[in-house]
Amino acid sequence: MKEITIPVFNNSPDWEKVERLALSNHLWAEEYPCFYASYIKLCAVKSKGLFVRLFSEEPQPKAVYTKRDEPIYRDSCMELFIQPVSDDKRYVNFEINPNAAYLSEIGTCRADRALLSSVSDIPCKTNALQADSGWGVEIFIPDELIADCFKLPFSFASQKQLKLNAYKCGDETQYPHYSSLFIVPTPKPDYHRPEFFGSVKFIDEREVL
Repeated sequence: MKEITIPVFNNSPDWEKVERLALSNHLWAEEYPCFYASYIKLCAVKSKGLFVRLFSEEPQPKAVYTKRDEPIYRDSCMELFIQPVSDDKRYVNFEINPNAAYLSEIGTCRADRALLSSVSDIPCKTNALQADSGWGVEIFIPDELIADCFKLPFSFASQKQLKLNAYKCGDETQYPHYSSLFIVPTPKPDYHRPEFFGSVKFIDEREVL
């Protein structure tokens, strides 16, 4: 995969300048042959945080859950897992459905998770997006949230790179399906594998072609 870059803007996201990244690794295709083309866009804004847009060409998404920290992964779901602090093994997962309801946790692995809401009172902002075919959502992850969770000063815009993975899934949809940005070479579906996160590079908006 080519080097992935994330632009850093001074004031607000300019989505026209943000690359659309395909979640094209169709994971476990033999057991789960269903696939919906899905994409992610990411950018940082100085002194604010990380802005994320997610899209899926899933024609009839399942959207049962409406509250934070419900089992969103059972619905049609898009997910972003990030390891924001390079020398800390903990990662944060954000799982969001077409209702813009989200589940967020922190820990080092699947067995070591705590709800972000139990660690910090700072919420993310989410919004459902209108999509021509399928569905979309956006999520804003404030710098202050990461700083509060990891108990250190933090700014996405000041990072040189970020380790992450993004996923599409739907455990209890009519046709269960799984895909990712960076490949996860495990025999069964397992997104909680930070050893397979990929690195993305932050660049100033003036470097965007």
